[in-house]
Amino acid sequence: MLFELTNREKNLWVTLFIDISAMAMYFFKVGSLDKGLYSSAGDMTSVLISVINYSILVSIVLYGLIAFQSSRRDQPAEEPADERDYQFEAKANRSALYTLHTCIICLVGYLYLGYVSEHFGFQGAWVENITKPLEPIIILHILLVAAFISDCTKALVQLFHYRRGY
Repeated sequence: MLFELTNREKNLWVTLFIDISAMAMYFFKVGSLDKGLYSSAGDMTSVLISVINYSILVSIVLYGLIAFQSSRRDQPAEEPADERDYQFEAKANRSALYTLHTCIICLVGYLYLGYVSEHFGFQGAWVENITKPLEPIIILHILLVAAFISDCTKALVQLFHYRRGY
């Protein structure tokens, strides 16, 4: 299976693996901090630096392995992109953009619902449960997850089209 993939597909799988593992590492490290998502800027900075270092190191190793494996098979490390590659990338970009827009619209809708319920006097237990105000750091993490979901969507859509073939 691994040798049947093109270098573009292998690179997409590596990108997907790095994205998922870096996000898991980030939230695991943030969760292990004393205050969790509400930790200080210094703690968050150290977590970000360690996740970035991890991503760089894993990228170098895995992309290097792909290049080494393709050089052993007398295959160019990067095939020139053709029209099909551009179409697949455009379709993936469109899906990723729609995903990101949907996530942001849901976040803005949630924030607006809280504003409306607070200023127009909606009452009831269900309103209080779904309209609790969010801290700015939580909004930042939600946007980070939205960007992660969008990036994974892009890689998965491209892989789908490469596997499908058209």
